[in-house]
Amino acid sequence: MLRSCHSPNVMPKLPQNQSPSARFLSVPELARILDLSIGRTRRLISSGAIAAINVSAKAGGRPTWRVPQESLDAFKAARLSLADNSAIASQHNQ
Repeated sequence: MLRSCHSPNVMPKLPQNQSPSARFLSVPELARILDLSIGRTRRLISSGAIAAINVSAKAGGRPTWRVPQESLDAFKAARLSLADNSAIASQHNQ
């Protein structure tokens, strides 16, 4: 799972099916796509709900997150799956 890279000289390992030229999103870009606040988006990253890479050059400061498009796709798929399961459960309870 992508989470953080504390050293600016260490390139994080990308998932096997992701190319080095894959699109990475900033937190504000991701927040706009998901229609969430920047704070809520950062909390989703910090909690591990959305995989991200810390590209900050300073250790100990505020992380500078980049989110691979693959992570966004996985988050959306998981959220859609949860919504589908909730709809099915509510139909069974009626």
